[in-house]
Amino acid sequence: MGAINILLIGAGSGVIFAIISILMINTFNSEKYPIGGFLPALWMVTDLGEYSKIEAAGLLIMGGITGFYIMLAFRKMKFDIFGKKLQKQIEENKVSKENNDGSRNTITVKGKSLAEFLK
Repeated sequence: MGAINILLIGAGSGVIFAIISILMINTFNSEKYPIGGFLPALWMVTDLGEYSKIEAAGLLIMGGITGFYIMLAFRKMKFDIFGKKLQKQIEENKVSKENNDGSRNTITVKGKSLAEFLK
């Protein structure tokens, strides 16, 4: 049970360090240099009730990397959703501006006679 607690402490710390990393450097650089995922190993200096410091460091790093990349995944997913919504709003505004001008849209077809076009 102690190992799960240490892993969760590492994951929570990884999420916090991911947020700090995203704020200090952008998401792309945070993913490229995941130093925030290794920083939860600093909890090793505290007494977490484990038998081995190496075991605690391993669990903290595993939890930290997991929490770090989960936070980055949420951040990237949010960017993708926001980008799609923004693109949809831009397209809707463009269509509404074209229709609100009061001008009529005409289609010019070249190379066909009217009879061929109406068939």
